[in-house]
Amino acid sequence: MHLFLRDTGLFRLNPMALRFVGIVVLRCLVLQRTDRLSRSEQFDVIYSMHQFALNMHAILLKTNGILIVDNSYIDRIPKEAFRATKKIIIQPVTKIVEEKLGSSLPANMAGLGMIAKAANLLQSDELKKAMKKYIKPKYHELNEKAIDLGFSLIERSYVLKEERHDFVGRGFE
Repeated sequence: MHLFLRDTGLFRLNPMALRFVGIVVLRCLVLQRTDRLSRSEQFDVIYSMHQFALNMHAILLKTNGILIVDNSYIDRIPKEAFRATKKIIIQPVTKIVEEKLGSSLPANMAGLGMIAKAANLLQSDELKKAMKKYIKPKYHELNEKAIDLGFSLIERSYVLKEERHDFVGRGFE
């Protein structure tokens, strides 16, 4: 399965982030088998925090994939997303994080918590442990709170399916 994250530049979990037009493209490959390491054209999960990124990448969402949208800065969701999936989670993540934690900086960590829970990838403790490897100790507490907040924003977890169909019909959630 492939995971595609879209952010403004605060994710630091992947050193191979590509910068362009003020937006960071962060590609995280979550592989169940190492022989599947290939460049993906479509993604199981897309997390978007900005309209430009969402407009560009909504067509990359696999059928029945998960789209997580931080609508703090997004006005509309492209129709391509609705054609691909009904698993669309819309939350004003940045605004909620700023209200609850006093800063919008850890909004990306809240988004990462949302991705982990929505796609049923990791438990909160596992994500916090991974975060501590890459983030300075003085930011651990704030980022842990943000991850917990992200987990609390998701009401339902989904199972990512390996088998995909080109048509939308039976089994479309």
